[in-house]
Amino acid sequence: MRRKKYKQQMDAQLLDAIFYYEAKWQRLQRIVDTSADPLRNGQNRMLLARAQYMYLLREAKRRDVTFLEYK
Repeated sequence: MRRKKYKQQMDAQLLDAIFYYEAKWQRLQRIVDTSADPLRNGQNRMLLARAQYMYLLREAKRRDVTFLEYK
């Protein structure tokens, strides 16, 4: 029983992180896209946020976590 509750907590944290990095990536992408001359630092931060988001998506798929289970 404790193990199942711990897994649910970890899954919820994983989904929270996915939503956070998705929003961060999209926000940085809008900034870079609308900038007349985007700085290399801004592009690197956007690419890092995208990589973190994609990694978390792969982890959720590997752990068979879905948004429907999120409460």
